Amino acid sequence: MKLLVLFAAFCLFFPAIASAAEKGPTDFDREEFYEKEKIKAEKGGWKYSQKNADKLFDKMDADGDGILTGQERKMYWDDWAAQKNAKAKGPTDFDREEFYAMEKKKAKKNGWRFNQANADALFDKMDTDNDGIVTGKERKVYWDNWKKSQG
Repeated sequence: MKLLVLFAAFCLFFPAIASAAEKGPTDFDREEFYEKEKIKAEKGGWKYSQKNADKLFDKMDADGDGILTGQERKMYWDDWAAQKNAKAKGPTDFDREEFYAMEKKKAKKNGWRFNQANADALFDKMDTDNDGIVTGKERKVYWDNWKKSQG
């Protein structure tokens, strides 16, 4: 009986012991992450949101063990940077949703009906590298060619 009680106690406490043993000097749990995010918000002058911090922690904790390792953080931010650079836009660039918004605004201003099929076709013609972003240069080339064809 004594052995059974000892075994049950071990089973109850083992997960906590295992987690504590796995946590390295650059790792932190959810509560420590919240504290770090609060400090960053204070220093950066923005409002802290535990809901957003919670979502970010869940995204970064790749193995879902409740411990955010330095390696998991690095992997997350490397992936984030790669995605951002792949979709980086300049001030005169726009994606499809931004293009729809511009076309809807133009249609409303001129009393026209917005036609998404036409907007899609125009976006696809201008987006010559098919990356989902029309750059200022792509737009200029398209309109220069259009003017020549009208002329």
